[in-house]
Amino acid sequence: MAAMKFGSTPIASIRVANRHRKDMGDLQVLADSIRSVGLLHPIVVTTDNILVAGERRLEACKLLGWTEVPVRAVALNEIVAGEYAENEVRKDFTPSERVAILEALNTYSHGGDRRRNQGQNIALDRDEAAKRAGFGNRETARQAMAVVEGGASELVVAMDEGKVSISAAADIASQSEDEQREIVMRGEGEILEAAKQIRARRANIALKWTGDSEWYTPTEYIEAARRVMDGINLDPASNAIAQHTVRADKWYGKSENGLVHDWKGRVYLNPPYAYPLVEQFVEKLCNQVTDGDVTAAILLTNNNTDTKWWHLAINHAAAVCFTAGRIRFYKEDDTKSQPTNGQTFFYFGHEPSDFAEHFARFGFVVRTS
Repeated sequence: MAAMKFGSTPIASIRVANRHRKDMGDLQVLADSIRSVGLLHPIVVTTDNILVAGERRLEACKLLGWTEVPVRAVALNEIVAGEYAENEVRKDFTPSERVAILEALNTYSHGGDRRRNQGQNIALDRDEAAKRAGFGNRETARQAMAVVEGGASELVVAMDEGKVSISAAADIASQSEDEQREIVMRGEGEILEAAKQIRARRANIALKWTGDSEWYTPTEYIEAARRVMDGINLDPASNAIAQHTVRADKWYGKSENGLVHDWKGRVYLNPPYAYPLVEQFVEKLCNQVTDGDVTAAILLTNNNTDTKWWHLAINHAAAVCFTAGRIRFYKEDDTKSQPTNGQTFFYFGHEPSDFAEHFARFGFVVRTS
């Protein structure tokens, strides 16, 4: 395959750039395994010897005193250009390695001085990049990334070895590392059942938060959002009643399904909180912010800090406000009601100081970037 070559290379020549995973785990155990059975999965590098995947394996080989390691060199420019067979990438690489390739593809095709290919700047969208990294779709890629970034090393290994599916591993990764390790030690059927129970618990929490699906944000919060963003261009999850307060230039109701439209400009989002809709709306907002279509946004959710969508939001936001007490939302008949959880406002944009100025009166504000 043109996009991938096998061989060995001196360890000293491999360059390690910024890595997402900081915890190397027990390298001695890994080194002992490599000494006993060999390096089952080669290190993955680019053609110019930048590490793509296998930092723990690389460090373990150093412990063993190796001076060279087997590598698979990936020609990212060929993958970006489509001169490869994505099924081969899917077959030859483990899920965690495909995550690393996806991250490298995003860097190569969107930025830095490595993104030129045959004189052209090629930017892959998220779906295309996921497929070229060997994933079936963006959602599978997101799940694998959640495991790599938030999973215990034992869970990542179980996913890579095929003992746990990517989707089940993503559910398990939402638990504490000790719980993850305990689950992975079970039999295959028990692991799958544990993943199903975790997903069901998250769904029940989300549904419990809302009660009725139509709760409207009080005026003082909307006006603060309007001041921070200098107006609201789009409310993608709304209805005519909510617009009495939001007054967005454009809005989508349930029948229009805001998820199928492009979002642009300054967005206020109070999404439906029933799972999986809340996750779908949060993911779309983060994608459109990353793509540059949404220039500023304020997202209001409950404070379910154990969910993947909450962490997705906070990893993309510039600031957050944890409300002091629960918001008293109003309903169509003007009655007010409180959910069972507190709330979080997420700010996406380049003016986190303005957000802090206007939202500090509602709770505790933290800048995340």
